[in-house]
Amino acid sequence: MLGRDENGRPYADFTIAPGGEVVVASNGLADLPIQFELDESGPGAVTGDEIHVGSEGVSPESPLFQIMLRDRHGIAFADVAGNREQDAFVVTGGLGGGIASPLFLGAVRDQLLVAGAGPGGGYGDEIVASGVVKGRCRGRSVSYADADGRGNLDLLTTCEGGPPQMYAQTLRGGFVGVVGPPVVGRAFRWAPLGGGRPTLLASTRRGLESWKLDRGGWDRVATLRSVREVEQIALGDFDNSGALDAVVTGADGLTLLGNRGGRLRPVRSRLGLPGDAAAASFVDYDNDGRLDVSLAPQGIYRWDRRRDRFRRTGALTMRRTGYAIVQWMDYDNDGRRDPLIAASAREFSPSAHVIRKRNVTRAGHWLEIDLTGSSRNREAIGASVRARLGRGRAVTQWVGQNDDSRHSQGHYRLYFGLGGKRVVRRLIVRWPGGGETRLRRVRGDRILRISRAGRRIVPPRAGRSAAR
Repeated sequence: MLGRDENGRPYADFTIAPGGEVVVASNGLADLPIQFELDESGPGAVTGDEIHVGSEGVSPESPLFQIMLRDRHGIAFADVAGNREQDAFVVTGGLGGGIASPLFLGAVRDQLLVAGAGPGGGYGDEIVASGVVKGRCRGRSVSYADADGRGNLDLLTTCEGGPPQMYAQTLRGGFVGVVGPPVVGRAFRWAPLGGGRPTLLASTRRGLESWKLDRGGWDRVATLRSVREVEQIALGDFDNSGALDAVVTGADGLTLLGNRGGRLRPVRSRLGLPGDAAAASFVDYDNDGRLDVSLAPQGIYRWDRRRDRFRRTGALTMRRTGYAIVQWMDYDNDGRRDPLIAASAREFSPSAHVIRKRNVTRAGHWLEIDLTGSSRNREAIGASVRARLGRGRAVTQWVGQNDDSRHSQGHYRLYFGLGGKRVVRRLIVRWPGGGETRLRRVRGDRILRISRAGRRIVPPRAGRSAAR
């Protein structure tokens, strides 16, 4: 039976047989609490341990309990509590726009899941103590960056139909609201294009805009009007110039962007890449020292040194798709990055086709690096590493460039294809907030962990070396 209580709140009165189940659908109102009150006495009375909630069958402490169906749109991982464990900031939606209603304002919150703060040492939600206030933000994506170049993490949450919200880190697990960039966009990504502070790329109807934080205020430093309604931004130094380039996909098709003096410019020929794609990612899949491009649905385009352009390989092709996410990581630690692809007809399709494959390409020598920064930025977001291989050859990677999630963040490992070289002659780490670490004659074919306090070598845990 459906009805409303004396306060006007809706309720459902139901009877359930032993072994039966009740299915609760959000009906567009995820992120609001749903309270259950089951009889504790009389015929059909139950105890908390007789109730099982969710796919894992968790029992509540009593027959009076609440659940909340979360509408999680993005997750950013970083150690913001200072306990050497990665915490997770979860940005949620906005009730389909209903978050601004006086009936719901303040009832919907994001989550800051801190490792070790929950029962039994698990994750605990510390969003109330964090100082982050969701307000009317219909959350879409979340990311961390050292926006002011001082070495501390800043938090950016983007909002459907409104400008992003920005928070500066004040203490461990704590933030304070600061002025965010005054731009309403479709896709956002931090990119260290040069100049010490990262650039925030924002896709708008006007074009691809570049924003920088300067002396407490935001400046729009460039607008690329030939590239509008971008849906995804991938980063990588495809020409090994030592500056970060980009490839973007969206309503105007696929565009390759070269970094010229800290500003992105279209590469007119696209250097052999097709004019359209659902998703893109830079990856040196064969460890030859030059970035290739992985597209959905067209597959891998390998950099051809002889022709100075990308050439289609026919690998990883798939059926035509309207929406996709392409990620590459070395999940078996054998030195070769492996693909993970999700494809669907539309962004909000009820189902998606997920592909995970192991890279068995005959590849060159390699080096993978995990950086550990200061206690206020342990993931070293904003750092770069340049590997000098000799005879003028060098490969540069930036922390975060290999994460091509559309709405989330958490892939911080750096990958260097060394080709036929077994040793890196010189390795230069530039840390966020200033400072460098220099290493000489670094042996390849291993995973190296570098911190400001020293360095530690972590051997591969699975698989065999991918080197020739």
